[in-house]
Amino acid sequence: SYDQALDWPWATDASRFANVAVSPDEKIALATADQGFRKLLAGTTARYDALVFEHAFDDWAADAVKDLPPFVRMWKSAGLEPALVLSSPLDYFRHIEARYGTELPVYRGEWGGQWDLIRAMCPVWTWRLREAMKRIPTDAPVDVREAAATAMDHGLTLGPGWPGKFTEAETIAHARGQAQVFARAVEMAGRAAGKGTKSVPRVDSRPMFPKTRDLRPLDHDWREVLADPLRIRVRIGPGQLSPFLSADAPPFDVPLTLEARGPRLTVRLHIDRTSLPGAESRITYVVMELPLRAGKDRLLIAPVGSPSALAGRWLLGTPPDVVVAPGGLRVMGLARPLRVSSPLAFSYSLIQDPADAGLTWLQVLLVRQCDLCELKDGTKKVLPFKDLYPGEPDVLDTWVEVALGSGAGR
Repeated sequence: SYDQALDWPWATDASRFANVAVSPDEKIALATADQGFRKLLAGTTARYDALVFEHAFDDWAADAVKDLPPFVRMWKSAGLEPALVLSSPLDYFRHIEARYGTELPVYRGEWGGQWDLIRAMCPVWTWRLREAMKRIPTDAPVDVREAAATAMDHGLTLGPGWPGKFTEAETIAHARGQAQVFARAVEMAGRAAGKGTKSVPRVDSRPMFPKTRDLRPLDHDWREVLADPLRIRVRIGPGQLSPFLSADAPPFDVPLTLEARGPRLTVRLHIDRTSLPGAESRITYVVMELPLRAGKDRLLIAPVGSPSALAGRWLLGTPPDVVVAPGGLRVMGLARPLRVSSPLAFSYSLIQDPADAGLTWLQVLLVRQCDLCELKDGTKKVLPFKDLYPGEPDVLDTWVEVALGSGAGR
């Protein structure tokens, strides 16, 4: 895994980040690494002639590898085994494919994307980056595509940063640095899209709410799939991976506006992120929930753009508890299929109503937030929203659109 090297650290920047007590003594470093390599070999079931030992951490820069050449030389000089070779992921996988290609198992299906829900810390930046990426031409330089991919990585987000690793000033600088990476990726994508023209295509600072027209009262069609559209609710509480909130999480008093336009229902709300609880040690989630008229065991959810997921083929073998669907979610198993989408919300989960076997709540993660920082000196302090989430609006103007499909609920 990405932090595998931290299990048996030698004196490198990455290992010192994880453990300030790492010894620079050569004998101790070699003995620790030797023990770790033996543990790695004993625990693997792979029988290839080379194994990856990744020395990295979330979004570390390339200079994290500067300590590796002297360590490998030290290892070789001591006559220790196994043999260590400095390599790149590309070279490693080319070697494995050339030697074992016909024997490698192949798995196909959709990925759940559970770790991507971390990006709900910065929903507006995530939307801007997606919009920018859509404009990147296929012949854009590699550095443009790399900048966009790096900025969209789940580990590159906003908030307090690594607990116990930063001072207050470093925490604020870290958040600003992350936002600068986002801004640079948006700018580079715009320049690539506008190459050869006089203007650079601009990505708006936030999505614009669709114009309302042809409003009509909610009719019986909605009650075929929603237990009661007026029961759509928003709750808040300490977040977890799945479901996003437990059944006893309290309601969040935020005004909802429901608008019906033919087979489309739009739920709009405003969230003042500066007023969210900030002194809790756990991360706060704000979640919208739609009351689906069916038991959880009957329902399937999948990204609308994934034929594999819509057919029930997941890499996990079973549907995941969390589905990330920035392009929209399809809900199957109701009297009529639903499509749920939002420019700023992209993570979904199902929770069975504890009091009604025929009612399931579709959870839509709107915000993931924490303002409480555990600083390097051990103190804990709530920092201002603007310092931890630069570029994110204080008031999040968001909406979720639900569209009725036709025909069978599959």
